[in-house]
Amino acid sequence: MDIFNIVPKDKVWEHSLKSNFTYKTYRFSMGAPRDYWISLRILKMIFVSHFKPIKLHVEKANSKTGIFDTNLQHIEFRKKYIKKLTGSDMDLFIGKENLKNSPSFIFSLFSIIYVLSVFPMVIILSFFGKNKLKYPFHVLNSIEAMNLAYVLKKHDIKKLHFFSIYESDSNLLAYVLMKCGIYVNKIPSEVPLLFWNKIVVADSLSLCFRYQEAEIKAFSETMHVKEINQWVPESAFDLEVEYNSLDRTTAPNTIGFYSSGMWLRHELDILDIEDADKHEKTLLQYLFNFNLKYPQYKLEIYLHPLEKKYLSRAYNYYTQFSASPVFVDPNTSNSKRFFKSDVVVSLYSTLSFERIFWGFKTIVFPLGQPDFPLPYSEFSNICPKSEIELEVKLLEALKNPTDDFFVSNGISNYRYNSYNIFNN
Repeated sequence: MDIFNIVPKDKVWEHSLKSNFTYKTYRFSMGAPRDYWISLRILKMIFVSHFKPIKLHVEKANSKTGIFDTNLQHIEFRKKYIKKLTGSDMDLFIGKENLKNSPSFIFSLFSIIYVLSVFPMVIILSFFGKNKLKYPFHVLNSIEAMNLAYVLKKHDIKKLHFFSIYESDSNLLAYVLMKCGIYVNKIPSEVPLLFWNKIVVADSLSLCFRYQEAEIKAFSETMHVKEINQWVPESAFDLEVEYNSLDRTTAPNTIGFYSSGMWLRHELDILDIEDADKHEKTLLQYLFNFNLKYPQYKLEIYLHPLEKKYLSRAYNYYTQFSASPVFVDPNTSNSKRFFKSDVVVSLYSTLSFERIFWGFKTIVFPLGQPDFPLPYSEFSNICPKSEIELEVKLLEALKNPTDDFFVSNGISNYRYNSYNIFNN
């Protein structure tokens, strides 16, 4: 611990550990905590990976700034986002999925000795423990933390833009990096902090959606952040060409449903929120009920990208609700079809928050989330809690102009044109 200058009684350290041991991980299937052999699978993963070098994307911008993300697939997307908001170019891009690989021969040797010394006990604890993923997973996390700190120091990175902060070790990782003298800026995406980020440890937190400001106040005791920035949704600059105008003419009398594919995630054992598949199914049934009662409105389904990979399976699933459900063209990105539906309803799809940012009428129906949204926030005005309330809010939204929808619900400042970067 002394190498990172960690103080055991530090409140920030305490909350970092708490989130590390209580938050879920989405790197393994939901069945992994019940897998008796998971410790051996992770041990094999570590040994196989340690014979491969860590993949990095290195540029010579001389900014001493890096980007940390889940993988290396979105380099240009992330670079554009950071450049637009900070004016800074990147020296280094590193993906979390590569951190189990080897940063150097000496480091790999040290890691293997460490793993061999702790894993016999880890295997025993895992086999007899209720959560069989817990202990081997934290060994993997510790190796990745050491590897990341080493790589950043080697490339003289002084500031790190930290994306995909929903993983359980996100705060502990940030704590270690900050103790190593690296400035950590976390970007939480547009989803509510409540779901995965009620505890945040970082030097700065750059919010991606206006509602998160209310959450910062609500969770102030576990927000260990020195600076708060109000940024924009992560895809904002990719959609700027499509929507940076005052025209909000949409197809009249149309309702869209943004699927999060919760039923399919459940079948594939990658569901991220408990019972979300049941709640999304209930919401969809409410919308079909509404459509039967008010047939003058057209209801269309926007499939989730995961569902688009299993199209025939998805079409079969939706026929249980209607003999002929109507689907929006699955070959076109949902984010580029905001004009197609006058009002969209979702459980809590990321796309719905982006749609609100770009000024389109949207209703979020967060079944199964009694603590979201915060009851005193303006955002709660577009979040019905029952089928009857959904009907009332949907009819109001369909009958009122877009500006009236945002003004009457008190969320005018949620829109893109209230941000300086889009208002110059």
